[in-house]
Amino acid sequence: MIGLIRVAAKLGAVAIMASAGVAQVSEHKSVPNRAEATQFLSPLRNFSEDWLVSIALNDRNHAFMVSRDGAIMKTADAGTSWSRIEPLYTGHTRWFRDIASTDRNTAWVVGNQGLILKTTDGGETWADQSASITADLFSISFLNSQNGYAVGGDGVVLHTEDGGATWTLQPSSTKSYLFDVAAVNDTTAWAVGSKGTVIRTTDSGVTWVTMTTDPSINLHALSTAGPNHIWAVGGPGVILKSADGGETWQRQDSSTNRMLLSIYALNNSTAWACGADGLILHTRNGGNSWLKQETQAGSFLYGIAATDASNIWAVGNLGAIVATHDMGKTWCKLP
Repeated sequence: MIGLIRVAAKLGAVAIMASAGVAQVSEHKSVPNRAEATQFLSPLRNFSEDWLVSIALNDRNHAFMVSRDGAIMKTADAGTSWSRIEPLYTGHTRWFRDIASTDRNTAWVVGNQGLILKTTDGGETWADQSASITADLFSISFLNSQNGYAVGGDGVVLHTEDGGATWTLQPSSTKSYLFDVAAVNDTTAWAVGSKGTVIRTTDSGVTWVTMTTDPSINLHALSTAGPNHIWAVGGPGVILKSADGGETWQRQDSSTNRMLLSIYALNNSTAWACGADGLILHTRNGGNSWLKQETQAGSFLYGIAATDASNIWAVGNLGAIVATHDMGKTWCKLP
C-alpha cells in the first residue's frame, strides 16, 4: 500500500474513498457559512502536536504554512514568531492539504471535499471558494493572482482565471489520484500522482495529455524550471527528470530508498527534495548526483520551498520546521 502514501500517511487519512459525480460539475457554487470568521491564537510557540504539510514563502521574512488538522500559521519575522489562524467554518471535517501564496496578503488553502479558502488580507479573513465536488483536493498552484490550478482524487483538475471566484472542472485524461500540480506559464501546467502518472496541459487545461505512467511507483510531488525541465519525486527514493518537456524521462540516483514527498527546483541545475525521517537531498548539477544534507529533523518532512539559493525552508510532522541560509550546509530548527 505504498501507493497512496501522500493521502494515507502523509496527510493522515484513515481511508481513501472513491469520489462520485464529479463529471457533472463545471463551476463551483460556494457552500454557505463554511468560512464564517477567523480565530487568531498569537503568539504561537509550540508546534509539537501539529502535522505541518505545506509551506509557501513570499520572501525571507514572510511565509504561510498549514497543518493537516485545519490550522494556518504565518510569520513576518523569518520564523522567529508565528501566528496561528483558524478559519471557522461548518459542515465538513477539516483537513488541509496544501497552501499557495502569490504575495504577503494573498493565499489559497485546499482540503477535503473540494475545500478551497482564500485570503487577500494576510489571513485576517478567509473567503470560501470551495468547488461543488466530493473529491478531496491535495494540491494548489497559482501562476499569479488570477491563474491557478487545483488537483485531487480520481484525476480531478480544477482551473480558475479569476483568482478562484469561479473554478472549472477540466478533463484530465486520468482517474489516478493527482497529488501535486505546478502552473508554469499562462498556458502550461503539470500534475503528478499515483501509478507514476504525469499529465501536462499546454492550452490552459482545455486538454490534458498523459506524458508517462508507471504502475510500480507513485509520484508525490513535482517542481519545474520552465516549461521543459521537470522533476518529480516519489517512493521509495524515486526521482525522475525530463529536460525535453516530458517527451523522455530519466530515473536519477537518489541513493536512498526512503519516501520522497516534496521537491523544489530553483533552476535547471539546483533543487532540493525532502521526505521520510527528516531526509533532505540537494543537487547542483541537474540531478547527476544528489547529496544528503543533515537537518537534525527526525520526523517526516512533507513540504519544501525556497525564495533563492540561500533561503530554503521545510516542514513536517511533530511541528518540524527547518531552514537554511547557506544552500543547506547547515540547517536550523525554527522557531
